Amino acid sequence: MNDVTRIFISYHRSDGEADAGRLADTLRRTLGDERVFTDVTNIEFGANWERVVDHTLQDAVAVLLVIGPAWSLTEPIKYELGLALDAGVAIIPVLMRGANWATVTGDLPSELRPLQKFNAIALDHGRWASDVERLTVLLESMLKDFARARVICRPPEPISVLQTAVNTENVRSLLVHAADLAECLDDASVLTEAQQVVPMYSPDSHERPPFKEAPSGLVSLIVDARYRLMMEQIGRDLLKYSNSEYDDPIWERPAQYLGDVALLESIRSGREEFKEERSETIRTRGDSGDPGACQRAVLALVTSARDRLRAQLPGLTKQEETRERLFELVENQVTEILSKGRIEDQWDYIILKHFSSYPDMRRFLYDKDRPKAQAMLKYFETPI
Repeated sequence: MNDVTRIFISYHRSDGEADAGRLADTLRRTLGDERVFTDVTNIEFGANWERVVDHTLQDAVAVLLVIGPAWSLTEPIKYELGLALDAGVAIIPVLMRGANWATVTGDLPSELRPLQKFNAIALDHGRWASDVERLTVLLESMLKDFARARVICRPPEPISVLQTAVNTENVRSLLVHAADLAECLDDASVLTEAQQVVPMYSPDSHERPPFKEAPSGLVSLIVDARYRLMMEQIGRDLLKYSNSEYDDPIWERPAQYLGDVALLESIRSGREEFKEERSETIRTRGDSGDPGACQRAVLALVTSARDRLRAQLPGLTKQEETRERLFELVENQVTEILSKGRIEDQWDYIILKHFSSYPDMRRFLYDKDRPKAQAMLKYFETPI
């Protein structure tokens, strides 16, 4: 069998054979015969079905899951979807004849529940040409850019990427994860370097690599990119919560995150001056002191720090020195939060939430500290 990037069509024979057949015929006319795989056309008599499916999915850019009103999860479909999920192949549910996606996915086994998050496309036989055209445009863009096919189909969301555990035994899955990280970090070099570690998985060669497990260099590269993404995500959350006009310790955090000691000291001294002026105004019942002017001055410094942080966030952590400094800052803050046993402000919450939520970060917490961290987060989130 020739190695060629394909669209794999999965369907339940008693429910959607006619639907899948019409869809396959339409796509073959547009994309080419060799680009569309169906079991009826592409599996020879006497062939080992599982081996053919396994080989084809290694070279598939997407699985079209055709679903009609009477669709059910058969063992062959379960096998195909399991392989596709493990390999990081994009899965596009295609609803036919009024099928309901929520109903279909309601009773999926745990290993297939990630499908519930996938957006489905509905095709109507009465509007066939226009409906299929939308799907064809998407598939054409995925076929042109094999490495980013998963991203094109479902743009990654940083929090979701960080909450996905790294599968160190699946090279294809790691490369898909590298594509997601590159997109979230706006840094194409993450994917380029990952492909260089596994050259046989370059866009021009889709052969299976001769590895029983992923090369350690690929795993290290991805773990490092995940650290970068977490640091930048903390920065985004920090920008969200550091715009209070009230006297707030979180005012200092953008400057601290930037590593600008002079700006940080200016903000701290401005906060102290504001407190003194406010106290003087209260003591003299408004006859002296100008806390408003002090507050405006310190807020201008905070705004400057926020603007700089916002501008630098894309790629802030690309330099290893910066990444290590930020990680040390976060790690020390987590230690401090755990030692005092409470979350005092949004900054504490942001850091502890990120640090305890992601699989690769949880290993930095002692087992005894994990329940404590979760309890503190839950308490802070509970309205008083």
